[in-house]
Amino acid sequence: MNRVQVSGRLTSDPEIKTFSKNRNDSVVEGKVASFMLAIDVVAGRKQDEALFLRCAAFDGIANIIEEHVKKGNKIIAEGHLKGESYTKDDKKIYAIKLIIDNVEFCDSKIKNEVDNNEGFVDIPKGQLDDALPTPF
Repeated sequence: MNRVQVSGRLTSDPEIKTFSKNRNDSVVEGKVASFMLAIDVVAGRKQDEALFLRCAAFDGIANIIEEHVKKGNKIIAEGHLKGESYTKDDKKIYAIKLIIDNVEFCDSKIKNEVDNNEGFVDIPKGQLDDALPTPF
């Protein structure tokens, strides 16, 4: 099983790119948001260090990240790990990236922005009982 859930803060604003690929005789277009996540590593009762993890989110999640997340924001990212390799100075470098399938916001300001944008409405206390049908 390859499922990962981490929380951390963005080390910089997300980098947003659009792309197009030829797939099965058709062109597929999309968007990717890339960023580095600083994850606190806690051993015992004190923070020993931070782990830095490259992350990428595509299309719908990339749009949400582009609109609501910036440097310093804390998020919970869920997804799967993907191995990558590239050559630098004639040496092969191996790296791991988190491909994000789901994101949650930990900063209350971002939560409120997203909730308001998705049409959530506060129901005044006492009106909820009148709005719901009774089962009997």
